Amino acid sequence: KKLFAGASIEQDAMDAFAAKKKAEKMEEELRNFINLSYGPNAWQELLRMQSQIRKKRQETVYRQEEERRKLFERSIYVFLFLIVTGFLSWVGYLVTLKLGET
Repeated sequence: KKLFAGASIEQDAMDAFAAKKKAEKMEEELRNFINLSYGPNAWQELLRMQSQIRKKRQETVYRQEEERRKLFERSIYVFLFLIVTGFLSWVGYLVTLKLGET
């Protein structure tokens, strides 16, 4: 009985290899087209632009994660403040009741 339904490991490997080679060929054709259409440095410029965009996206994700973390921390502080304030108010109320009895 097969653990995974479908193609064998060999078939999966062949499919992955063929897809990789096809992608490499398409990238080479695109690189040649861009260099012929826009000059010999166009491909490098495109790669630099991709790198800059990737870096900006990573910075945005990092910034959003930091903001989310800070919001969580602030929420914890507010919750703890409310708990402590409530406890102190309750203790104050009990002390007031005790003083009122004597």
